[in-house]
Amino acid sequence: MSCPDKNLDLRLMLCTKRILSALTDEEVEKIKGLINSARLDSEVKGGLRWSFGNQSSGDRYSVIGVWHTNAKIFRNSCTRLKVRVADRFDFTSSSGEVSNEVSLKMPEIVSLLIREQTVNNDIAIEKLKEKLKLIWKHFLIDRSCT
Repeated sequence: MSCPDKNLDLRLMLCTKRILSALTDEEVEKIKGLINSARLDSEVKGGLRWSFGNQSSGDRYSVIGVWHTNAKIFRNSCTRLKVRVADRFDFTSSSGEVSNEVSLKMPEIVSLLIREQTVNNDIAIEKLKEKLKLIWKHFLIDRSCT
């Protein structure tokens, strides 16, 4: 379900017990009905809700969880930093959480570590220190002063 006017993109993941090569028209319609019955609601965990009785389509498909994320990605030629707020709700356990997550990828340092594996890792460690200082300076110190 995509809501361009609300800057929102929700994706559906379908888990099945058997491998599906193609969905029948009836299965597609049931899944579409499940998606169309969802309502945006910022007051509930996951950001989506279904009215009573609409979180399943017969006994074949049912919503077991909702996951909504907002992410911001910062990158340069050798570093990628992804900051994400994930809002999750699991209907099977009736539990939910909102978490702040950070993902840091530094392919340059990884390749240095692999290349210098048998030699001294000092070069890679120095590069890592430089990148962490940069992140500390631009993301942590600047934010704490505002």
